[in-house]
Amino acid sequence: MILRNGSSYNPKIDYMICKCILNEYQDQVDENHLKDCFFNKASCQSEEELKLCMIRNFFYQNDILTLSSEQIKSFFSFMKWDYEFKGFVGDTSEEQVFHLTQTLKDKESVFCFLLVVCIAKTKNELIIPKCRGIRKLLQSSSTEEVRNCISYLVRKTKHYNEKQDSSIHPFILPILKVLGNEFLKQTGFLGLGVYGSFALGTTNEYSDLDLMIVVHKPYEKRQVRKITNEFFKRFIPIPIDIKVTSIEDMANELTIGMKKTVKGIAGEVKWKR
Repeated sequence: MILRNGSSYNPKIDYMICKCILNEYQDQVDENHLKDCFFNKASCQSEEELKLCMIRNFFYQNDILTLSSEQIKSFFSFMKWDYEFKGFVGDTSEEQVFHLTQTLKDKESVFCFLLVVCIAKTKNELIIPKCRGIRKLLQSSSTEEVRNCISYLVRKTKHYNEKQDSSIHPFILPILKVLGNEFLKQTGFLGLGVYGSFALGTTNEYSDLDLMIVVHKPYEKRQVRKITNEFFKRFIPIPIDIKVTSIEDMANELTIGMKKTVKGIAGEVKWKR
């Protein structure tokens, strides 16, 4: 584990941190195989998979809370990252991260790595450097904005450590099948599908529900997610993650993992592409 958060810890957090730090893998990488490599369930077959496991091994072999500048520099050299680390600048984590945003705008992998280390060392908190939060951080113009972005990422990370009532899992797909056509009728959306662990039957107590919504173009993803979440949260008492796409965008927007696992629930959509 990168950093133990009490007695309850979801190992997927480690994977997501390392994947976000990698930041180089393309959407067309098979994320299911990438994840299997990380958890030693499969052998690495690509450069991205090898690099992901290199990042994992570094964190497993070194204490993130006591990393020295020399250890960080050696890791940069190992990863062939062109950046001269001279230590964190500032007395608070917000000041240190703000300095990073001013110097590392074009080196996102390095920024993500140093962000994770900085927050762990100063706040004893794990942080998944998700791209949405990273974009906000890199656009920050003050330490106050940085503080808000860090709080957002910390909250999002803690979400993955929240255990759910897994006894409801066998009923999720039947519920979706019963409600699917009514959902499409009410919203005018084209298709409802499920992918990830619920589609594969590999859920655990930390699993959320991955839904795929196919809509007409043009569309506002945030609005579609809001409508979908409000409809289903009345019936499904676990967190829902929503992927929004269109018929025209499916081929380019879906990862290999999504394409391999997605199962249609409702709507006349060709799901396997």
